[in-house]
Amino acid sequence: HIEISAARTGNSVRLSVFNEGDGLPEEELPKIWEKFYRTGIGLSLVRAIADTLHGDCGAENVPGGIAFWFDIPDAPPHTE
Repeated sequence: HIEISAARTGNSVRLSVFNEGDGLPEEELPKIWEKFYRTGIGLSLVRAIADTLHGDCGAENVPGGIAFWFDIPDAPPHTE
């Protein structure tokens, strides 16, 4: 079971993905953003996009699975 959601949090938008099942050992959570660490290159691409957009991303074990999140800052208002 996978759930995807989006919500405004302050000055950014948070995209979240919850994946039902076993979580990961806490010591592995920081490593999952490295290329080819258990997940191929997908999460390293998420990290690269977050860095390019001056955003952030993370993952945490939650009851019943693991939650991944990706914060994208709001764009400044367009002025002419």
